Amino acid sequence: GTAGSGEGALRRKPGRGEPTNSMSCSDKIAKWNVLGLQGGLLADLVAPVYLHGIAVSHPNISLNALRRAVHGRLHLSLSSSQLPAPFRVASPAVGHSGPRFCSSREEVEAKVLASLSARESSTGMGNKKGGKVRCNPAGGSVNWSAQVPLCWRSPEHLQGLPRPLSAPGTFEATTAGSGFLFGITKKIEGSDSSISRLCKLAMWRRDTEIRNLLSSTTHTLSYRFSKRRDAGYVKAKEVLADTNSPFVSWVGNPSDLEDFTLSE
Repeated sequence: GTAGSGEGALRRKPGRGEPTNSMSCSDKIAKWNVLGLQGGLLADLVAPVYLHGIAVSHPNISLNALRRAVHGRLHLSLSSSQLPAPFRVASPAVGHSGPRFCSSREEVEAKVLASLSARESSTGMGNKKGGKVRCNPAGGSVNWSAQVPLCWRSPEHLQGLPRPLSAPGTFEATTAGSGFLFGITKKIEGSDSSISRLCKLAMWRRDTEIRNLLSSTTHTLSYRFSKRRDAGYVKAKEVLADTNSPFVSWVGNPSDLEDFTLSE
């Protein structure tokens, strides 16, 4: 689906029938190259985190088209001087990786086809697949957290925080379709024991725990307004969505999905 037309226009991921409210991967990366990966929730605590480089393993991908998608189109309507410091228009390096990604669809399909061909050859059967095979992606999703210290914007933010500011590398498996933890039953779907550490509620709980250590003030804002605490981030987001920018057609989530509090 499209949220505009022509080269550089934003695009929504297709759904079953109507397009989803999720923007394409290249659109999200382009947004990160202005606002940073840390998001609005941490913008007043963490300096903007920008990508240094992007490596793709598919040799047939046009690097020029990829550069245009993730940062080139930004420079057509936006400059770093228009953004409040320390925000800027980042231009990460883009290139092909040396080895191919062994779990890409093309690589997996090639291995499956080779296995089928070998088996059919050994049994004297012809290739009933006609030289083609299509593999569907798995229904699970894995996120992994490395043991990396957090980088705060200034030393005073470290006051009162426990040490160390990192956690051992851990992974979590979720069901891609629902976002719930892999292996949970229908009976507990939606409960605290079923949600991913990457969901909005879990992220906000962590954010609130940190802020309670930094201040004696109780934070009662809704999740949506908590993401607007940093004036610089809000301004940078407004500049990005200027009428002269393709990002004016960004499709966000309905506000009611983020108008919740921790007391609910």
